Amino acid sequence: MMLSQSHLICTIKKTFRRILRTYPILRKRHILNSFLKKSSGVIQVGAHNGQEIPIFVKNGVRDMILFEPIKETFEELFKNAESYCKDFNIRCVNKALGAEKKTCTIYLSSNDNQSSSLLEPKEHLNRFPKVSFSGEEIIEVETLDSFHLPATFNFLFLDVQGYELEVLKGASETLKHINWIILEFAEKELYKEQPLLKDLDVFLKDYKRIWRSLGHHGDAIYKRRTSAQ
Repeated sequence: MMLSQSHLICTIKKTFRRILRTYPILRKRHILNSFLKKSSGVIQVGAHNGQEIPIFVKNGVRDMILFEPIKETFEELFKNAESYCKDFNIRCVNKALGAEKKTCTIYLSSNDNQSSSLLEPKEHLNRFPKVSFSGEEIIEVETLDSFHLPATFNFLFLDVQGYELEVLKGASETLKHINWIILEFAEKELYKEQPLLKDLDVFLKDYKRIWRSLGHHGDAIYKRRTSAQ
């Protein structure tokens, strides 16, 4: 049966919108996988329960160090990582990372701690009203540089809910051998005093931002302008 012109136009518009929604995700996945295949070691800060481990493994990354500060979530991470430890070098660390060594409070979120942050929630409360922050936990913060990781660790994965710049400030030596970075960004303060995307771009002057999510918050991928290795 022949489609009417109006029905055909409507179908085309729906298909186009679907492509617009899907393409950025596919593009991110392609870029991320291509970089991981070149990576000899991954540093993941804010590893949650280890849901990205299968992605690292699939792309042939053998060395991983995974940081997760929240005790309950860390226990899940450690358990999930154990099944890969026979064939891969995985180290799990129950600490947060920042610009200096200290003890501080992390604000726990109701969405399985996926939005938990060392910064107090701000615009996040309005944008995601179903997510509450009713709990707190005292955690230990170290700098990434204090771990003295070898240059084989050349991929940095940050998921720290507004604390990205603090982690980077404590990683000046480590960044000398980091070729690729993926991190979360915002263009409005989801958390109080959260650095915005423009601030991250300025700090990462040795890197070129090659991809970002659509909208005012999401993921961004950076590549070193000149390879560190």
